[in-house]
Amino acid sequence: MKAAWDLFDREAMQLDQLWKHFQTGDHNKQLPEIRNAMVESAIIHLRIVLEMLRDAHKKPDNYCLTDLIAISDKPAALPALMRMYTDDATYAPLVVALLGGYPGTNLTKNPKWQIDKLMFHPTSNRTTTHDCCTFRDFPTVPNTGRS
Repeated sequence: MKAAWDLFDREAMQLDQLWKHFQTGDHNKQLPEIRNAMVESAIIHLRIVLEMLRDAHKKPDNYCLTDLIAISDKPAALPALMRMYTDDATYAPLVVALLGGYPGTNLTKNPKWQIDKLMFHPTSNRTTTHDCCTFRDFPTVPNTGRS
């Protein structure tokens, strides 16, 4: 359990520190490439945190919620958060803002699918010029206080 918490805390801390830069506007002082790298880094940390909050292992070497807490202690709001991440098309307005236009039906899918498509696959969606620097609605992950 300690190794899972160490990873979760590290990812949440990095996400929290990047979020502070976004909130203060400090990232706007950087070159566009650096600003985009900061947003991409934050999205990667967010994805890792959310993947760790799944109820069960997707693969044997993945951490999941049961590596962090007893499943009986799962927060009541967590299932809704995970449904939003894996099922709901909640990022469509953000994708519209980032790409500067309607993303098409394939990018109105769930946040996990969109993150995977925009960040981890060499698709034509990545060739569209987009500046991630206007990214403001980034969810926060509370500091666990475990570090």
